[in-house]
Amino acid sequence: MKAKSIGFIGGGRITKIFLQAFQNKSTKFENVKVFDPNSETLNALLELFPEIKLVETAEEAAKQAVVVLAVHPPMMGGDTGQN
Repeated sequence: MKAKSIGFIGGGRITKIFLQAFQNKSTKFENVKVFDPNSETLNALLELFPEIKLVETAEEAAKQAVVVLAVHPPMMGGDTGQN
């Protein structure tokens, strides 16, 4: 599968792992957009991967051909099945 764009909702550890794996395998995208409400998290990610574009809303990231929801389960809402 060749995707022209990928969006990440959440810019933490999982996103970093994905981006590093893509870099290791020389996988290229026309657009890589990342949303996270924490600017420190985003800036740290941007230092490692300067080709990404930081976006201001989750909706902007979600408009890409492939979307990765990289957030902790409680952030998604609903019952996580844990007591």
